[in-house]
This record gives sequence, structure tokens and C-alpha cells, in this order.
Amino acid sequence: TLSSYYRQALENDQYMLSLHTELYHVASYLELEQARFEEKLVVELDVEDDLNCKVPSFILQPILENAIIYGVSNTFDCCELKVSISCTEDSVHICVANSGKRIDEGRLQEVNRFLSGQEEPEAFKGNHNGLALYNIKERLRIFFHGKASIRMAVENEFTQTIITIERSDIHVPDSDC
Repeated sequence: TLSSYYRQALENDQYMLSLHTELYHVASYLELEQARFEEKLVVELDVEDDLNCKVPSFILQPILENAIIYGVSNTFDCCELKVSISCTEDSVHICVANSGKRIDEGRLQEVNRFLSGQEEPEAFKGNHNGLALYNIKERLRIFFHGKASIRMAVENEFTQTIITIERSDIHVPDSDC
């Protein structure tokens, strides 16, 4: 699994991948994390079969890594990690949710101000200055010309990172979205 994960990472020279290819890469990463956490981590994928959209490569792995670092690693309880992807006529919705340690309300507001552009990257106070979230936010902005967003939410016991990509008539290189 580890060699497969590294091979996918090193051989990928495309900026945009189909969601199915991205999920294949994510599956290798999640298999490694399940071996690490054993029974502590339960993974659930809920993905529509007929998805026909491309996303920037390695867009999901950093979100999953954040969910594991900040959610799963910070509790002794069993945690669920859910990845759900669905489409409507107008948009594609990607949600990564974890039931580990929840993000507190103040931090949630700070992260969402940062992700919405209301707070500059230099002012954002994260362990690594929010580099992964900033990278994802900027790649979504560039590739989808402002027609995509990322935000965080808390619903029930789950901390969620949600990406919404609007389907539109604008040209996105190598994308059917």
C-alpha cells in the first residue's frame, strides 16, 4: 500500500484528475492510516457512482490528513472518518467529516474567515499557518475561476471540511465540471 501510495504521488504530473482517480489515491492513504490506528479509525466512503468531474490533484489527501491530525490523533475514542461526494445539477459537493476531537467554535470562525478571504494568510494562526487549507483554497480559486469554495462546519459530533464546486459554462482546463 505504501509503495502504491508513493508511486501514485510521484507519477502524477497532471494538474487535474477525475474524482475517481483522486479517490483511488485517497484509498491508499486511508488504508495506511487504518493500519496505523487499527480499530480506532472507521472509514466510510459515500460516493455517487456516476460522478464525471475533475478536481485539482491531491485536493482530498491534505483534508484527510488534517482530519486525522486534529481529530483522530487527539482522542483515545474510536473515530469515524466519512468522505461523501455528491452532485446536483448545479454543483459537486465534497465533504470530509471526522468524529474525533471537534474544532472549537472560536477556531471554526477563525478558519472560515481565513477560507472566505476575510482574513489574510499572514494573520491566520495555525500550527503550520494553515498552509494546506490555503493551498487548497487557492487551487480551487485558480482552477475554477472563483466558482468553488471550501469551508468548515460542525454538525452533531462531526467536524466537516466541505468543498463546493459550481458547475458552469466557463472553461476549466481538463474538466467536465
